[in-house]
Amino acid sequence: MAVSAEAVTTKALVTKAVATETVAVGGVGAMNDPGSTWLPQPDPADLDVGAVLQALADPVRRQIVALLAAVGEATCTSLDVPVKVSTVSHHLKVLRESGVVSTRIDGNSRPSRLRHEDLERRFPGLLTSIINATRPASAADRPD
Repeated sequence: MAVSAEAVTTKALVTKAVATETVAVGGVGAMNDPGSTWLPQPDPADLDVGAVLQALADPVRRQIVALLAAVGEATCTSLDVPVKVSTVSHHLKVLRESGVVSTRIDGNSRPSRLRHEDLERRFPGLLTSIINATRPASAADRPD
């Protein structure tokens, strides 16, 4: 199948435009990973406590946040939560749009990580409190 030079050029321009917009909105510098492309997320100064708390009101999202705190970065297929992968993907989108996580594009995967430093600067102690409150008690911590 022959592909015209115009089609290749158009695809390259669209890809470059999408990547440029995503990088500009996603903030590569803030993620300390200059080779990656990031999905759009709020700037740290624009983080809204109401949006963050609303995103963290869902118990599955709190579980996702606790898991990300433990592993650092994960995709929706690698997180062990009691919902379908499509639902995990939706929850990660809500967390990203509220500013709780950032998501980078890595081929076909979209690994997400907590924006711990950004949230700590904007709302000191909030994310740490949520993570500590979400962790299940170990057998040693449970009363007999």
